[in-house]
This record gives sequence, C-alpha cells and structure tokens, in this order.
Amino acid sequence: MPVSLAILVVSGIGLAFVHEIGHGIVCNWGESNTYFEFAVSITGGGEGRCVGYTGNVDFYRAAGGLLASTVALGIAFGMTATSKKQFWLSGNVKPALPIALICLGFGHLLAATLETFAFDFYLGSQVAMYLIQTLIFSTLVIATIMLHRSRAKLVEHRHQ
Repeated sequence: MPVSLAILVVSGIGLAFVHEIGHGIVCNWGESNTYFEFAVSITGGGEGRCVGYTGNVDFYRAAGGLLASTVALGIAFGMTATSKKQFWLSGNVKPALPIALICLGFGHLLAATLETFAFDFYLGSQVAMYLIQTLIFSTLVIATIMLHRSRAKLVEHRHQ
C-alpha cells in the first residue's frame, strides 16, 4: 500500500493537469474571444478560469473530471487488458499503478458530477473535497484488500 499511496500522489498531480486541460479544451472550443488560465498545486489540486466562454456551462464544468477519469481509467484498464493474467494476480504487472489510477479515476468522476450538478457545493465547501478524497482512499483500501485476498487464494491453489 505505501507504493500505491506514493503513486497515487504523483499520478494525482498529473491528473490535476489533465482535469484542467479538459476545461481548457471546452473553453477554447470554437470560441475566438476566450482564453483559459489554470494553476495546479501539489496540495490543492487545480484551479482554472475561462474568460469569454458563452457555450454550455454544464459541459464546461463536466469536461475536466470526465477527461481526467477517462484518461486514468483508460490507462488502468488498458494495462490490465494487455496483461496475460488479471493484473492483481500477475507477477509480471505491478498492481500499484493500475490501482492508483482506478482510485483517481473514480475520484475525478465524482468531481465531474459534483462540479456539474452541485457547483456551489463543489467550490464553496471543503466537504466536497473531503468526499472526493474519502472515495479515493476507500477505493485504495478496498483494492488493496482485494489484491491480498486474490493473491492468498492463488498461493493456496498453487500449493494444493
């Protein structure tokens, strides 16, 4: 779990960039008088600002989390699909990266949902960030438990 946690933090910073880039793509999509600026913090995620955008605000709000979750889950499941065995049982594929990406993918999916349908709550309350962080950490714990149980069953099965 310490390796997954470290990968989770590093991947989280990268996916914060992807999240904000998702907003930026929609901000500048077909609009000539818009600009997008953003910043990403190691401790606080990202923050972006779109000036001059006149399109669908809900699509703009959802785009960041949807892009980040698509990238994270796509890479994670792509790694598992290319493995000859399921990634949590394979000795060849280290599960820390896919587990971290799955956790972050679900976190960004929740962020997209909150940002789109509960925008004031998302931006105006620390509770929203705690919900997202709780989902990410809970998913990490559950995936780690599942990994250890699966490997224990595999070891039992090999010794029989």
